[in-house]
Amino acid sequence: MFITDTDACGQTLTNEVQFKSPSYPDKYSSHEHCIISICAPNATDVIELHILDFELEAPSALTGYCYDKFKLYDGPDTSATLMGNFCGTIITPQMFQSTGSSLTVKFVSDHNVQRKGFLAEIVFKRC
Repeated sequence: MFITDTDACGQTLTNEVQFKSPSYPDKYSSHEHCIISICAPNATDVIELHILDFELEAPSALTGYCYDKFKLYDGPDTSATLMGNFCGTIITPQMFQSTGSSLTVKFVSDHNVQRKGFLAEIVFKRC
């Protein structure tokens, strides 16, 4: 399994790889805005996204709002169906599967609290 040596922001990933947030495992910067596209090499494949490590700013104790967030979309861009919006240190489930051959990750941080971010792995599965 290949591990990216830089963060995956702005990339389209087409191989089975591990990828990470900016600066992982050190703290990510404030005001991050990162889109990662994942495309299976075969149109009939689906994608399994495994979350290996996850630590973002905790949600607001008052409102539950995620100021730093990891959003996962079931498709080629952020207009696709939202599979989840996550923050804090718990992400459930830890494995997500696309319904088609693409997924999109959006990672955003605010100016206030930074954590180490995330490490994830892509696996392609034949339908």
